Amino acid sequence: MLKSNGLLVDFYFACIGEFVLSRQTVNYRTIEDQLRDTLVRLSLPIFKGSGIILLVNRYIFEHLIYPVAQRTMDRAKFYDTIRNAPFNGLLSQSQVEGMESILNFWEKPPVKPTGEFADNWDIRTVNWLAYMLATVFHETAFTMQPIDEGGGDAYFTRLYEGRKGLGNTESGDGAKFHGRGFVQLTGRANYHKFTDIVREFYPECPDLTASPASVKKDEYASVIMFYGMFCGSFTGLALKNFLGDPEKGQIEDFYNARKVINALNKADVIQSYAKKFNTALNSAGATA
Repeated sequence: MLKSNGLLVDFYFACIGEFVLSRQTVNYRTIEDQLRDTLVRLSLPIFKGSGIILLVNRYIFEHLIYPVAQRTMDRAKFYDTIRNAPFNGLLSQSQVEGMESILNFWEKPPVKPTGEFADNWDIRTVNWLAYMLATVFHETAFTMQPIDEGGGDAYFTRLYEGRKGLGNTESGDGAKFHGRGFVQLTGRANYHKFTDIVREFYPECPDLTASPASVKKDEYASVIMFYGMFCGSFTGLALKNFLGDPEKGQIEDFYNARKVINALNKADVIQSYAKKFNTALNSAGATA
């Protein structure tokens, strides 16, 4: 029996290798079903009752095949495309690292979104990702890294101090809670709100009102951007209000999508970036 089990495990791994190599873009549940059908067709009766195979099955699909199957996008092709436009032929390692954080969350967040976030997650389309990348390109001065808003304490104080709509009720809040991150999160109220949201995905996240610079951590900045733009946290308008699946006759309004972040400030410029990112994502096989 042990020898038979060993042979079957060897065969099982061989099948897995074949499927992973040839079907990386197929949903892992489809791969699992096809693999099981193959084993049954080959009349391997030990498969059905083997606890060893069941354990191997669970480990392989949860830890190896599932992560591969979820990363369906050809990232090398994506970066090759955007290097020319909108990056004008130059793409740095730090820019790639910033985008990797965003793409990783898009393809496989640390935990499954829940509630309102999940409702929006389930209807997302690739052009949402394109617009988020375009927004980051603009808001981070092309660095694709979570950054501080430009200006000093005097400027921030003049702009934000005492603004109750931002929750800036304590002395020094204007400077302390100036814009940071991928989308320039601003105001004590937002730093407080997003602490709990980020902790749903990264429980180790500190209290952002006590550690505001933590908003610039790639993973935290990604959560803030995704949640805020998906759920309309920043202006009351969300990506779903402007972007859908054109193949289903839904709107694709990159110009007015700027209202998700900041009225129509620089809307035409960001629209042009979004179209370039959208072309690159689709050519690289990105999926929602």
